[in-house]
Amino acid sequence: MNIADIARDPTLCRARDDRIGRATRPISRYGSAGVPIKMTATPGGVHRRAPLLGEDTRTSLSEAGLSESEIDELLEKRAVFAAK
Repeated sequence: MNIADIARDPTLCRARDDRIGRATRPISRYGSAGVPIKMTATPGGVHRRAPLLGEDTRTSLSEAGLSESEIDELLEKRAVFAAK
C-alpha cells in the first residue's frame, strides 16, 4: 500500500492503533505512515522529518571524523554536496 491507500483504510489504522504522521518540510507538508512494528517497551514513531539533500552533510562528515578543512576540500572538489 502507498501512503494514500493507508490513509484511506480505516480498518488498517484502527487495527494497528496507528495514524498518519504529519511533518513539515520547508516547502510543504507531507504524510508518513507510522512505524510498522509495534513494541510495548520501546514504542517507535515519526518524530521529525528526514533531512533535505545536503542539509546535514557537514554534521555527518564531522561525526565521521573529518576535519573542517577536509570537509571544505571535499565541497570544493564537488565530491559532496551541502545546502547553503
